[in-house]
This record gives sequence, structure tokens and C-alpha cells, in this order.
Amino acid sequence: MNKSFFNKLFKYNLWRHNEIYKAINKNPIYYENLSLNSGIYFNTVKGTFNHILLADLLWYMRLKNTDSLNVFGNVFNVDLLNFYWNDNSNFGNAFEKNNDEWFLMHQKRNVEINDNFIKFIEELEENKLSDFFSYKSTSGDEMKKTRNDCLFHVINHTTHHLGQIGSTLTLLSKKDYPSTDFTLFELEK
Repeated sequence: MNKSFFNKLFKYNLWRHNEIYKAINKNPIYYENLSLNSGIYFNTVKGTFNHILLADLLWYMRLKNTDSLNVFGNVFNVDLLNFYWNDNSNFGNAFEKNNDEWFLMHQKRNVEINDNFIKFIEELEENKLSDFFSYKSTSGDEMKKTRNDCLFHVINHTTHHLGQIGSTLTLLSKKDYPSTDFTLFELEK
């Protein structure tokens, strides 16, 4: 795995999120049910999107080796993110009061965090991808992983949860739900 591979994956990650956002904007059934408890792991589509964003923030901070990060117009620190990790329901409510505001801000935040990952990858020396680095888990345990493994985990984690979101939305209505296959992303480039 090299920088080019990860750069492409994070661009794909942004593309597939945008395809899902477009579908939610296009189909009122999707939009109206963002907060419907559908029984998925984080209960709702909104909660699952929040979880993905929170995990991305944590991994980005770990990869940057920082305890504090200024993103989304807010300063996040590890303790605050760990609080949200342990009570994920609060993360989406930390900034917005309603679905309209949440949905718009979530889209902007997703673009920002993916752009940050892309910039991080571009600035990283190729040989540093396979280097190990240390970080603390959300439970405070010391961990050691390669950057390759962590970047791949971020993409794979998102894929897992976007699958839950896709399943939930297509159960509500198959109309307008996009295919987010990597091959389609490649065709659109």
C-alpha cells in the first residue's frame, strides 16, 4: 500500500459520502427518517454518521500525534472525543439543534476531515506509511500500529457503517439510493 493508493481511497470515501448525501436530499423518505431508530448499531442513520465522523477525528488526531485539533471551527481534544466516544449520542447534539442544521454541517465536516486525511497522506513521506506509531485507545491503553494499517482501518470502518446506513435507507425506499461501488467512482474520474 502506498500514498497513491490511500489518496485514491480517501477521495473515493468523500465521493461515496456525497452520493449518499445527494440521495438523502433527493428522497424525502430518507431525510425524514434520519433519526428513526432502525436498530442498527448506533440506532439511527444520524447516529451512525456521527459515529463515523467521531472515529475519523480520533484516528486523524492519532495519526497527527496531537492531543488537540482545531477543526469544524471548534477545538477538540482527546478527552472530549473520548467522552463522546463513550456516549456517542451526544456527539451530533454538541453543535446543532435540528436535522436541517445537522445535515448541512455534517456534510461540510465530512469534506473537511477527508480533505485533512488527503493532505496528511500527501505530506507524509512514502517510507513513513509502514512505520509504527504509538497512540492511546479510547480506553486509555497504549497501542502501536503502522500508519498503513490505521489508514486502511479508517476506510474499512467507514465502509462497514455506510453499509448499515445503506441497508437502513433501502429498507425505507429503494428509490434514489445510489450505488457507491468503487468501480463507479473510477468511471466518474
